[in-house]
Amino acid sequence: LVDREKEIRQITLALSKSEEAHVIIVGDEGVGKHTIIEGLAKRIYEGKINPLLAYKRILKLDIEQIISQSVDVSQKEALLKSIFHEAQSAGNIILCIDNFDKYISGVSSDRIDLTTTIAPFVRSGRVQFIGITTPFFYQKFVMPNDTVHRFFEKIDVYEIRVPEAMEVLMKAVFDMEYRF
Repeated sequence: LVDREKEIRQITLALSKSEEAHVIIVGDEGVGKHTIIEGLAKRIYEGKINPLLAYKRILKLDIEQIISQSVDVSQKEALLKSIFHEAQSAGNIILCIDNFDKYISGVSSDRIDLTTTIAPFVRSGRVQFIGITTPFFYQKFVMPNDTVHRFFEKIDVYEIRVPEAMEVLMKAVFDMEYRF
């Protein structure tokens, strides 16, 4: 995770502020948003993290898969509520939701609005959320949603520059040579 230390540190600081702290990671496609989450999870697993996050677990939710199990909107919400309740009762869960923008705005016909479903859990402080989205969808769907915008801290992720990319490649070369 060369040159992603800054983003991991920002996420760690944001999630450590309080139990009601949540993060939304905003970056273009392919810049490494998921890699950053995996790096954060690895640090938590290895114990190389802020003590406030040391016993947390990051779980990626495939909401698309979950909501496709039902046709009725109320059943979809009930299923998500039961998952959120389970995470809340565990008390040490950080839920990661990819394409977060798809689930918080009912503006478009192909989107469902789960703001009312997520909001009580966001306020509870017993479960934390990490949302992942792109800058375009952040501006279009997240910014206008006051509930989400108020509770989620935005972390921008940019494409790494050429010197950092070279450093990543050089590190990978030595790791590959060592293995083989």
